[in-house]
Amino acid sequence: MVKTKSVERDKKKKADIINTNKNTNNQIVQILFPNDVELRKVKKKKKRKPSNTKKRDELLETLKQNLENYDNLQQQAQQLKIKIPTEIGISVINRSDLKTDTDIQNYIDDVSKKTTLLQELINKNKQVNPFTIRTPFPNRLGSGIINLPTLPPAIPQTIMPTPVAPIPTPVVPPVAPVVPPPARNVQEELDRIAKEIRDKAKQDDPNVVLPKPPQATPLTPLTPVAPLTPVAPVAPAELRDYSIDIGGATIKVKAPVGFDTEYSRYAMYSRATEQQALNGKITDQVYHISLPETNSLVDSRDQENIRFTNWLNSLTPAQTAYLNDPNNVNIYKIINDMKTNLSKNTTPAELAMKLFKESNIPFKEITQGNQVPTLTTQIRERGAKPFKSDTDNKKYQEYQDVYTNVTSKLSQINTEVEALPDLISPTPTAQTQQVQQKLDDIGLRLNNLETTVKQKYDELNPIVKVGVLEENEKILNRIRGVRTNINEKLPKIGGAPETEPAPRDPTLTPVQIRKYKRVLEVYMGKKRPQYTSKIQEAIVRLFGGEAHNTIAALPFEKQKEYISRELRENYP
Repeated sequence: MVKTKSVERDKKKKADIINTNKNTNNQIVQILFPNDVELRKVKKKKKRKPSNTKKRDELLETLKQNLENYDNLQQQAQQLKIKIPTEIGISVINRSDLKTDTDIQNYIDDVSKKTTLLQELINKNKQVNPFTIRTPFPNRLGSGIINLPTLPPAIPQTIMPTPVAPIPTPVVPPVAPVVPPPARNVQEELDRIAKEIRDKAKQDDPNVVLPKPPQATPLTPLTPVAPLTPVAPVAPAELRDYSIDIGGATIKVKAPVGFDTEYSRYAMYSRATEQQALNGKITDQVYHISLPETNSLVDSRDQENIRFTNWLNSLTPAQTAYLNDPNNVNIYKIINDMKTNLSKNTTPAELAMKLFKESNIPFKEITQGNQVPTLTTQIRERGAKPFKSDTDNKKYQEYQDVYTNVTSKLSQINTEVEALPDLISPTPTAQTQQVQQKLDDIGLRLNNLETTVKQKYDELNPIVKVGVLEENEKILNRIRGVRTNINEKLPKIGGAPETEPAPRDPTLTPVQIRKYKRVLEVYMGKKRPQYTSKIQEAIVRLFGGEAHNTIAALPFEKQKEYISRELRENYP
């Protein structure tokens, strides 16, 4: 019998089991490349550090402020009729030229240096003649002020309050009724005293001769003041029946002759004010009337106020009393509203608020002219990136860049205009034609800048428009100022300027009138017109020099309205 041998298996330790689980790959793989393959070491691209945009924004903001300061000084120099040398003028620079922060800083230094030189030039021309200054006489010897020694501050003493005993309320005895004294007869008392004196004199000396007593002069009674004569009621023949439209409802009133004309003009001004406010809507319930429109509305208001006041002064006392009588409810309220809204105390923005309430148009704020809406101020205080949307922030920055660029170019254009001579010639010459051509070129550049600003502003979202509203109003106003300077520099043909504006030419023939009307019609039909000497001549001959001075200071849209009205009224 074969005896089986038992086999015992060795138990592996836990550590050995763990070691046996390791998978060690000792295989070697060889990769063969063809001979025409070039092996290169791949370099890791270094991460680009983000540019310091905050510093660049600060530099651009500083540049913007410096350009504004220079522009303000330039306008001040123009008002003082100071010629600005070419070396002080600022050269035009594009944003593409400002590639690095160093370029921006160099341009800032150049603008600051020329701003200082321009300020010195203005101060030099403002210096007062020392011989015209009155020097006060010196004080006499010994009349100077003697400085007394200063005592040290006294230590404040704490004073304990003294208790005050309550004062008993005195008992007021009843006042007896005052009996008025009897009336005195002054004349009788005087006569009695005179008689006593005469009797006494007779007793002392019977031979004394005394003058006869004067005869009493009776007192002249005072003439009673006649009571005020009441104004007679207005006669029916002094009033007319009128139907007027107020808020879409027709109201019938009785009023003196001419009321319909005055109310029609007032209604036109009111509708224009409301429409201009609606046109200036920048966000929901926030409206702004631009500076040119504000000035135009103020002029219309003042003119209508003068006409309305003259009409009121031409009425009879009975008609005036009728309009001022609160019992005549409708006409009384209408006249009072016209007086209030046409006065200088009511601005176009305030009138627009009243009209919006009457028309049930919701609004939060209505501003005008140089006024800045509250939302604009809040956006400006948020810094270079005031909006949550990156797109809005990008558009906001793009407009700021356009504003800075246009401001710089406007300064350069102003310098060029100031350098041109003032020419007055009886006939056109080669020099006047050269200056005219130069001004025409400058005018085209100015129109292009205005178009650039308006297009960039129109591209913005409403909320971004609110943020740049003040800058947009400011830059457009500067463009209008430069255009006025260009018009003043236009060569004056036909002799020296007159002390008073020339009147309208009464000797014009029908052929000449048609010729000048055609010139103005072509001018009003252009997209980018220039107020040239040819246009000036047509306006002066047709409307007079005063009309020319008014038209030259208006923007083009207002010029068209003014010229159309004059042609319609004077040359139908």
